[in-house]
Amino acid sequence: MLKKGKDWTGKHPNVIFAADGEGFGKDAIIVAFHKDYPSYSDLMRPLALERSEIASEFGSFLVSVGSGFRQNTST
Repeated sequence: MLKKGKDWTGKHPNVIFAADGEGFGKDAIIVAFHKDYPSYSDLMRPLALERSEIASEFGSFLVSVGSGFRQNTST
């Protein structure tokens, strides 16, 4: 299973990190950058279909890199 996972992520250059782990009821994580939502969807849809035999549930946490919190450094 690990070899298949490594092979799959190696074919997707926008995946920058993937690992197994524990927490929040999940046991693996993939971190990837996408230029837009269709690019994200193009990765996730086949993943869900191809890996449905080993993953019963998928979840996402989407972040826009252009937005976020900035620390105020002026005093």
